[in-house]
Amino acid sequence: MDRSELQPLIEQILNEALLHNWKYWLVYGATAFLVFVAANLISPYLRTRAQSYATKVDFDILLQQVRAQAEATARINAMVSHGEWTLQEYKKTKRHKLELLVELALELREWIFEYRRAILYCRKHEASEPLPKFRMLQALYFPELNKQATAVSVCFRDAHRFLIQVDGALLGFPDNMARVDEFDKSAPEFNKLNSDLHESILAFNDSAHAIMHDLMRVVQS
Repeated sequence: MDRSELQPLIEQILNEALLHNWKYWLVYGATAFLVFVAANLISPYLRTRAQSYATKVDFDILLQQVRAQAEATARINAMVSHGEWTLQEYKKTKRHKLELLVELALELREWIFEYRRAILYCRKHEASEPLPKFRMLQALYFPELNKQATAVSVCFRDAHRFLIQVDGALLGFPDNMARVDEFDKSAPEFNKLNSDLHESILAFNDSAHAIMHDLMRVVQS
């Protein structure tokens, strides 16, 4: 059998095979179509879903970081605010104590004058001495004023000691006028001691006012 006779026979066999297996070829074609659809439609969808999920995960992580940073910032702000409030209260307390200290410094000179009047007119001097409170307040809150406060204390003690001596010397003068006349003999010395006390208090107050200026500036800011 030559090739011209074999060719029609082969085509006939193939045609009959296709006709008898059409169901197979139909399933095969449908499967190939579905694979094509999956490759061209489902795969991009899955890639998009995967990208969306990854983006969501990244967003959640970023959101957690932002929240953590916000919480840390809030804590820091709270600490700073508390620190500022504490500083403000501390400065206000010092301002109040400084006002008391200046008042006590002025009371020292007034106390000396009251003691002098009590000596001259035979009266009991009932007011307590303000110097211990003055020095205690200064040492606790304003150690930077120690030099000025010490100068005030020395002048106060000198004036106080002088009046104690005068009081003893005037025991033999029960008459008030006589006591005043006798005291006048030592008036120049007392005036000098009183002037020294006055000058020391002025110097103390000048230093106290400088501190008060700084405290007022901090409180107002």
